[in-house]
Amino acid sequence: MFTIKWIIGICLACLCGPALAAMDTHTINWQPVIGQHIPVDLQLRDENDKAVTLADYFGKRPVILMLGYFKCQSLCPEIFAGTMQALHASHLTAGRDYELIAVSIDSTDDAQTAKLIKQHTQINSDDAEYTHFLTASEDVIASLTKALGFNYSYDSTSQQFAHPAGLIIFTQDGVINQYLPGIRFTSAQMRDGVLKAKHSDNVPISTIQYLRLLCYHLDVQTGRHTLAVMRLMQFVGVTGVIVLMWLWYRQRKA
Repeated sequence: MFTIKWIIGICLACLCGPALAAMDTHTINWQPVIGQHIPVDLQLRDENDKAVTLADYFGKRPVILMLGYFKCQSLCPEIFAGTMQALHASHLTAGRDYELIAVSIDSTDDAQTAKLIKQHTQINSDDAEYTHFLTASEDVIASLTKALGFNYSYDSTSQQFAHPAGLIIFTQDGVINQYLPGIRFTSAQMRDGVLKAKHSDNVPISTIQYLRLLCYHLDVQTGRHTLAVMRLMQFVGVTGVIVLMWLWYRQRKA
């Protein structure tokens, strides 16, 4: 009987825990749109405050896109660092195999912020020419994120953005080829993703990959759950209920 009580406690904690989070994170997710074209005519500004369009970075090689914001002190620096580490270990060459773009979802980020984050990101001198940190207006950010299926939210209390974690890899023609979920990536994942995009091998995203696309920072001051942990807690809670029902059924039969 102790086992059943223990399972009940676990289930209740897991199912109720997410409801305690201060932010409604149900709308923070990816909605993958493999095979769709990115709107390359959108107007942005680079880290040198030069007016650019996304079309400036397509046409010659696959493009890796990171979405985040440059004032972020939690999740985004980890994504930037994880991306650079994986690229360095992949033996891919910037300018030959790929172009790397980071776009801020915070319209208050400017060229100075973009340049600062680029300087603090571990980028090889040979790769800097093909690594770009871009900012944009609210309208452009809204158009871009909608086209990419990138759903996020702004938390006015913590003054932070909650958003999915991961990368998007495009073919040289601006077609969405793959979503690469997570914060840290292996060199094999990065190399495989870029080579698939290079050969336009559109592979539908798996269910497991989709579940891993959801991520949210941990606020140690307010004690909020991360979105990834919340999803895991919900899964554990539902699984626990199923196990509990099965145990109850077996005891009834015995």
